[in-house]
Amino acid sequence: MKEKESIPWWNRIKVRVLVFGIIMSIVPLASLGYFHIRAAEEDLLVSIHQRNTDLANQVATDIEQLISGIEEKIGAAGSLFGRKLLQGDRETQEKVLLTLLRDVPSVEDLSVFDAKGQEVARVSRREVIDAGKLSQLPPELLGKQGVVKSYLAADGRTMVSLVIPFHSLLPHQVIGGFSVQVNLRPIIDATAARRGDKEGVIFVVNREGRLIGHEDFSQVLRQTPVSSSLAVRRFMEGKAAPGDGPLRYVSFTGEEVLGVYAPIKKVDWGAVVEMPVHKAYKPISSLGIKLFLITMIIVVLVVIVSIHFALRFTRPIEALEHGAKQVGKGELDLILPRTTDDEIGRLVETFNHMTRQLRLKREMEAYIIQTDKMAALGLLSAGVAHEINNPLATVSAYAEDLLERINDEDIRALYSSGELAEYLQVIRKQTERGKKITRSLLTFARHPAGNVTDINLNELLEDTLALLNYRIKHQGIEVVRELDSDLPGVKGDISQLQQVLLNVIGNSLDAMEPAGGRLTLVTAQKQDSVVLEIIDTGTGIAGEEMEKVFNPFYTTKPVGKGTGLGLSICYGIVKEMQGNIQISSEAGSGTTVRIVLPVSSVAVGKEGEENEGAGQGFNS
Repeated sequence: MKEKESIPWWNRIKVRVLVFGIIMSIVPLASLGYFHIRAAEEDLLVSIHQRNTDLANQVATDIEQLISGIEEKIGAAGSLFGRKLLQGDRETQEKVLLTLLRDVPSVEDLSVFDAKGQEVARVSRREVIDAGKLSQLPPELLGKQGVVKSYLAADGRTMVSLVIPFHSLLPHQVIGGFSVQVNLRPIIDATAARRGDKEGVIFVVNREGRLIGHEDFSQVLRQTPVSSSLAVRRFMEGKAAPGDGPLRYVSFTGEEVLGVYAPIKKVDWGAVVEMPVHKAYKPISSLGIKLFLITMIIVVLVVIVSIHFALRFTRPIEALEHGAKQVGKGELDLILPRTTDDEIGRLVETFNHMTRQLRLKREMEAYIIQTDKMAALGLLSAGVAHEINNPLATVSAYAEDLLERINDEDIRALYSSGELAEYLQVIRKQTERGKKITRSLLTFARHPAGNVTDINLNELLEDTLALLNYRIKHQGIEVVRELDSDLPGVKGDISQLQQVLLNVIGNSLDAMEPAGGRLTLVTAQKQDSVVLEIIDTGTGIAGEEMEKVFNPFYTTKPVGKGTGLGLSICYGIVKEMQGNIQISSEAGSGTTVRIVLPVSSVAVGKEGEENEGAGQGFNS
């Protein structure tokens, strides 16, 4: 057969197995990794939100507890000896105030004022207070209690001003009180130190969005505007903090962050915690890299395993493919080794069984062809014997007459008259006639099958007609030859092709018995093919019989006249020569058998190709 184009690499089974293995390793891992990362991301966001919310709440709680603690401690002191403090001398007042200042570290300044709001004594951690520095408490603060204002000191400290009044025995009668200045920076610093990590910032803002405290004190000194942060804006708008996750936005620093906030109710401030997204997602990135590395390792292992199994799986198939090509070339003695016990092994065993069956079939076909040849020889024997006997009788008669004349006459006279030469010419001519008949018979009977040679179809036709000459003359058949003298050769087994011609011409002679008729033989070249038409004027074939003429053992001849194998054998021989045979006929109108064979050069290039037939299933 003609070699088919090689299979593209992407269509090979081994590549498909490899791709399948890679896909089936990557897709599940990628899917699991994706869902795992998504779940980890959600858990991480919940964890970050919870941690930062707790941190913001802790800052708010610390500030509130600090202020409440100061209020309770200084308020308790005022309740115990506030009246005495107002009535005592200044030295006594300052001693009491210094004691309270020492006991409450967050208090920077502490003063006591009378019912009119006039400071009577004040102490400070940062300066010495004399009588000239005592001030008047603003009138609007006299009736208030607790946090009255927040402000930034000259050095940028975040300060809270508290008013803790003294009450008389009469309800709601203020006789004086304490004015307390509280520094909140230690609270923010302590909270940041307690947080441990530095992946984020903590700051405090008031309701106007002004920066009150920041773990980076320089931000407070510069009064960096922070109102562009979403968490700050939501606090300024009075919206509750989301409980399902952190806010994601671009902070006032220009960095994308996750932010939460918590209100500080005592001072109406907000504690904000922001964490950069790239730091928050660092564990997810690390997890993704680890998953990618694991996936790559698994893919490499899968590729190695897939290549191993792909080769193990495809090598027997490739051996089968090679074996099929060899069998297609006629090597029917080929037996493939069975290397596995799986389906491939069973396929190899089936292939070997098929090869054995093909070998048996070929042997059977050869036997049938030889049998048909012997049957043809039997049918030809009488006519051939008669054809050989005629020239032998002529040779015998002329030789006998020549001997008598040589005995009775002078041989020189016979030679000089030319009669001797005439006698010898007749003997030579009749001998050549017999030689031609025997040569045709030997070519048909003794030529070894399978011997492919270049064949001159015109000469083979003449040799075949010589074998059938007796029947042709006996039936009174007119033979018309329309042979192309420039006909190219065809390639094939000359003995088998002559068997085809004997069968077809013999069928034509049978169809013209006993009335005789005309047998027309036409040869011609059409493109790359040689066409032979054998046309008779016999009885023809009925339309319903046409589809069966090539079937084995089918014949329209009477019992004893044919086996039905002739045309079936002819079909097989012509197909083996990469040719086609077609029969067209009508009952009572004769039959035309058309045989198309490739010329020698084309037959070599088309080795093994088969063309579908036209008409009765064969091409014309």
